[in-house]
Amino acid sequence: MQMTQALTRAVQTRRNHTATIFAGRKRTWSEIGRRVPRAAAGFRALGLAPGDRLGILALNSDNYIETFFAAAWAGLVLVPLNTRWAVPENIYALDDAQCKALIVDDAFVSQVPQLLAGHAMPIVIHAGEGEAPAGMPGYEALISGTPPMADECGRDDELCGIYYTGGTTGNPKGVMLSHKNFVSASVNWIATLHFSEDTVYMHSAGLFHLAGCSPAIALTLAGGTHVCLAKFDAVLAFEAIQAHRVNYCLFVPTMVNMMVN
Repeated sequence: MQMTQALTRAVQTRRNHTATIFAGRKRTWSEIGRRVPRAAAGFRALGLAPGDRLGILALNSDNYIETFFAAAWAGLVLVPLNTRWAVPENIYALDDAQCKALIVDDAFVSQVPQLLAGHAMPIVIHAGEGEAPAGMPGYEALISGTPPMADECGRDDELCGIYYTGGTTGNPKGVMLSHKNFVSASVNWIATLHFSEDTVYMHSAGLFHLAGCSPAIALTLAGGTHVCLAKFDAVLAFEAIQAHRVNYCLFVPTMVNMMVN
């Protein structure tokens, strides 16, 4: 089973139910199902080919979750970059993974000149809320301007993502994960935590991390609802829990301490 089949299942079984909630914006699974094949086609239209590495440096958002599936749909390998890294660390990972393209949002677009000076890439895509800077294709423009493509994610044992370790004993190491790795982890999340179509999960941990990514894919397979916080804030977390009836979330001890106090 490939990762994209998780999305296909959610679209087929939960079409008109809320898929993502971010910054007051809601999208249904039907909408996500229309957007992802177009985003994938947009990536390919820019010149990316199956197996190419696509980096992403962005805060949590509904677009980030779509990108998990759009990259896989196009047969690309997604390389999430740690949002807490400095520019040299981002350059190291982009070079180590041999990324041919990068997605950035408004929070990190200012890093682009330095990143390109350290690792040349022909394609940088802007996935922020504002207008794309000159010379950068916009994520929304790719979706609106490109016809959808068929799912070309490849076999379940093919590389799907490269996720970097913390680098506590040296440079971060890129962990190479297949579709089968992600799907197996998703099934375990569902079996252990009983994710279902009624699950409303708040993404408070960074989606660049496997602790953020894994439940996102599992929740999609279950057909639940993603509530995205751009980054953790105790007050915003409480407000989101109340407003959206969140019933699942992941907090590290530091987050719990901030919420308690």
